[in-house]
Amino acid sequence: MPTGANSPHKQSGDDYTETMMKAIEQLQITSPIMRHTMTAREGPPDRAIRFDKAAKAIATSIARNAPVKEGGSHCPVIVEGPKDERALRELGFTGTIEKVNKGWSRSRLIAYLHDTYGMRNIVDKGPPVIVAMDWDRTGGQLQRFLRDRLMSLDVTVDEEMRTVLMRVMKPEGRTIESLLPHAPKLVPLISSYIDANQISPEGSVETP
Repeated sequence: MPTGANSPHKQSGDDYTETMMKAIEQLQITSPIMRHTMTAREGPPDRAIRFDKAAKAIATSIARNAPVKEGGSHCPVIVEGPKDERALRELGFTGTIEKVNKGWSRSRLIAYLHDTYGMRNIVDKGPPVIVAMDWDRTGGQLQRFLRDRLMSLDVTVDEEMRTVLMRVMKPEGRTIESLLPHAPKLVPLISSYIDANQISPEGSVETP
């Protein structure tokens, strides 16, 4: 068998490099670790889809939160603190936003929410409060506490917006506050749902 530089079986430097690049490319496609590395470097490739889902969920909650005179259900959103309220205002929320960090005990907060908003929204007959804690560890604990305590008093809880945001916005952050830098991209999407009348005051998505 011929050997050496003139062997037909010996690859040139360029051929070897091309072969290795193809192998690496295939590894990147098939390996979860390599896919994760590429995603971290280049950014989430599905951002447009995720932002659209987030915008739809936010628009639904905006419709429920808006004052009755604006066609909404006057359903309050409960968040952790002032920075979270600021983020929601930037996204288009115009109704009542209640904050957990009032300096109250948790028992007093639960009693206040129950006494103020009752067991059902009087406008759309849905849950009387939208609970949207952060989706980090502390926020998760607060979410469970509020949900469990309110439900023990027969108060239903709207968690849909937080559930969607927790699923689709994790690459951008784990807090309501972390939505603020993305408001310029989210607001036009949110407005498109509301302006196209795809969101009803009851919070359901209508078919155009």
